[in-house]
This record gives sequence, structure tokens and C-alpha cells, in this order.
Amino acid sequence: MKKQSVLLVNKPLGMTPFEAIKQIRKYYPRYKDTKISYAGRLDPMAEGLLLLLIGDETKKQESYTSLTKTYYFETLFGVETDSYDTLGVVVNSSSKMIVQKELENLKNHFIGRHIYPYPPFSSAVYKGKPLYYYARRGLIGSIEIPKREIEIDEFYFLGVRNIPRDILQKEISRRINLVNGEFRQEQIAEKWRDFFNRCIEDTFSIGKFRVECSSGTYVRSLCVKIGKILRTNAIAYRIVREKIGEYNLEKAVNLKE
Repeated sequence: MKKQSVLLVNKPLGMTPFEAIKQIRKYYPRYKDTKISYAGRLDPMAEGLLLLLIGDETKKQESYTSLTKTYYFETLFGVETDSYDTLGVVVNSSSKMIVQKELENLKNHFIGRHIYPYPPFSSAVYKGKPLYYYARRGLIGSIEIPKREIEIDEFYFLGVRNIPRDILQKEISRRINLVNGEFRQEQIAEKWRDFFNRCIEDTFSIGKFRVECSSGTYVRSLCVKIGKILRTNAIAYRIVREKIGEYNLEKAVNLKE
């Protein structure tokens, strides 16, 4: 691999952007002592395209983070977590038959400009500290969560599938175990076990979507919004970033889980 100013990597599930940079330095010694930053964070439970800026290109970070994004994502219905995804404490659940026609009509609710609050567990800053600082300490209810205007250019419904409860439980457990660092893994795993022990559902529905959107769009928030429109609980089950501007996931270097 030649030394580049912008490196496209395919970040796997469970990895943080900092771990991605660490892995690049390990496997490509030419970058060992070179300054590297990323443009557009991907949460541990999100996969896909991550732009790594190399050397002097790090000074242009803002021009990259402002580019439009394309995501493929899946929404799990019937459960709510405090992080809006599977790496969160279960706080609520609901039972509702998901009708495909309702999912097909969601586009009209999302195309255009919207103002969304940031997710509580996010790196958005309030008074000098990221929101997850307050959320982890149980202080999120005492602050005013900042909001941001976003724009959604395209919103596609791609289908719906059902997943048996036992398979879903194993998959969520696997995903939690992929994450290193301090993300409340033990507490989260315990709350998911409690949820599955008491729930009466044999299967869960998962909606599949693709969205083309502006910078600053949190797909986790879109999943929660989908649930509210359908009068049920919902979280992000899978998020894959496919494009950033004209940069495409297909040309990215694969990293190891």
C-alpha cells in the first residue's frame, strides 16, 4: 500500500475509530509515526466506511466531515435502549404487529430538513463535555440536550424480516462481547438477559432501510423516530456507512475484528 493522504477503511462491528487507527499503524509501518485523524465518527455498533486523514490532510478535517453520507441500516422493533442501539441498557419494550405497508409509507416522514436532538450517548458537546459524560452519570435529565438541523435527501424501505428470539439473543450477546473499553458491557448484557427472560415474543421484526443524508445525521435517532411513527419501540440493530461524499465502501481496506 502506497502512503496516501486519505485512507478508506472498512471499520468492523465492535471497533472504535481509535482502534482502527491503531490497527492501521500496526499493519502498515509506514504510518507508524505519521499523524492520523478520522473524519466522521462511527460508533462501536456501526460498521463501514471510515475516512482516515494522513499527515497534513488532518488540517482539512472539517471539509471531510461536512460531506453527505449514505447508510444502510436495520431497525429492530419492540425494544428501547438508552443508547438507541444494541449497546445500551434496555429501558422499555412493546408488542406490535409490524405492517409492511406502514414501513413503505415512512419516506414521507423523513425527506427534507428536520431538527433532531442528539442521542444521549453521543460525542456531541454540551458545556465542554460530550453528552455520554452526562448520560453515564445519570445526569442527562438535568441538561438541555443540544439539537441539530439535518437534511435527508433520499429514504428507501428495503424490506422486513423476522428473527427468532433465541437467535436474536445470541447475536446481541455476540455484538456486546466484540466491544473493548469501558462501555458498560456487563450492565448492558445483564439488562438484555432480563429482557429476554421476561419477554413473551417468539420472533422480532427488523426493517431494512437506506438513507442519503447530511453530515450530523444520527441513524440511531432515525430508528427511534421510526418506532414513534409506528407507535412502538425501536432501536438501531445494524448500521453500515456505505458512502461519504464520493468515497465508496467498495474501495476501502478491510480491518480485522
